[in-house]
This record gives sequence, C-alpha cells and structure tokens, in this order.
Amino acid sequence: WIDLQNRFPEKVLVAPAMGNIDMDWFDLFWDKCQDLGCRFDYLAAHCYEGKAEFIMNKLKEFSEKYGNKQVWLTEFAVKNTHSEDQIVAFIEEILPMLEAAPYVYRYSWFVTRFPPKDDDEMTGWFWLD
Repeated sequence: WIDLQNRFPEKVLVAPAMGNIDMDWFDLFWDKCQDLGCRFDYLAAHCYEGKAEFIMNKLKEFSEKYGNKQVWLTEFAVKNTHSEDQIVAFIEEILPMLEAAPYVYRYSWFVTRFPPKDDDEMTGWFWLD
C-alpha cells in the first residue's frame, strides 16, 4: 500500500473493499496502516444482504469507526432471488437512503447472484441472474 501511495501521491486512493462490510478484517488493515502511515481517501465495501436499513446502518458504523471517511459501496444487491418485485422494492427503498447519506461517497449495483441450490452458497459456485 505504501508503494502505491508513494507512486501516486496526487491520486485518490480507495481502501480495499471487504465483502459484507467485514470490519473484523478491516481492523487488521487499519491498525497496520496506522503504524505505517497509509493514506486512503475513501473506504469501500460490498454487501448483498438486500436489506436497506441493515446496509445503511453498517455503512454508517463503518464510516464512524474509521475516521468518518465516506464509503464507496462498490457492490450491492439482493442475493439468492429471481424476484423482480423484491429487487425493485429494495432498490426503491435504498437509493434515496444512499443519496441522502453524508457518509456514502458512491455506490454501484451488482447483478443479483445466487447458487443453484441453497446448500451451494458456501462452495463459491455462483450463477448470475
């Protein structure tokens, strides 16, 4: 990370993105960066829970925990569904929340994905919808 920031001192740097806004993983990165003097301008995370209030609370907590930096929600979706009604309802609920949140820098929708069978979710094999 230090090499990257030294090579591009004028560029905006976004921290590594974790799945499911995993702050346990990010604690390790943050602690090491504090020791080394890392610079990053924004946080980043993915989340596929499909629950607007849950995601917004996690993003706010993430921002507040790490210096009130804004978060780029680099991927979000409703996992494990083909239901267009469910997906549209989620989008209609979360987009105004993302737009209004001062702790959100940017966001990017990710295609809904789900395993062929419910018990395949942990195998790493995903279908794209």
